[in-house]
Amino acid sequence: GTPPQLTAAAGADVNYLNADEVSLTLNWTNPDYTFTTGVSSMDVSYNIEIDTVGSNFTNPAKKVITVNKDLTYSFKASDLNDIMLNQLSLDVASSHTLEIRVVSSLTNNSAQLISNSVQYTATPYIIPPKVEPFTYDLFITGSATDGGWMVGGGVGVPANQEFTEIDSLHRSEER
Repeated sequence: GTPPQLTAAAGADVNYLNADEVSLTLNWTNPDYTFTTGVSSMDVSYNIEIDTVGSNFTNPAKKVITVNKDLTYSFKASDLNDIMLNQLSLDVASSHTLEIRVVSSLTNNSAQLISNSVQYTATPYIIPPKVEPFTYDLFITGSATDGGWMVGGGVGVPANQEFTEIDSLHRSEER
C-alpha cells in the first residue's frame, strides 16, 4: 500500500465558549493495501496519534484514538482541551503546538503505514465555575422581627420580612 496522506481543517477556536463546536477535522487517504492476489478486502484500522511537537511520537502520554474503516475524524473544542490537559498535561493559558499523524494497519496489526504529520496550535483552558445569577432578594432578620434570628441564610423567613426593590437607588421593606 501507500502511506495515507493526512490533511487537517481548523474550525472553531479551542475555548469554553466553543466547547461543543468542531475545532479540527482530519481527513486521510486510503492506503490501498495490495497483496500479490490483488487489493486487500480486509478492514483497515487507523490510529490517530497526537503528541507535542518535538516529541517525535515517543511521549508515553501521547493520545492514540483508534478509528475503524473511516477516513475522517473530527474533534470538538472540548475533546482537544481534554487531550491537552488530561492526556498530555500541558499548561493552561499557554499556546501549544500539537503534532498529529495517522498509522494505518490491517486487522491483524500487520503492514503498518504511517502518514505525514500535521500541526495544530491551541491553548488549553479551564472551565470557569458556574455562578448562579445574582439576585437582589433581601430579607430582614433579628430580635426585633417576628421571625427572630433566622439560621441558615433566611430559610423559612416569613414573606412579610422580604425587602422589595423600588428602583436601583431606593429600597423599601414590604409590609
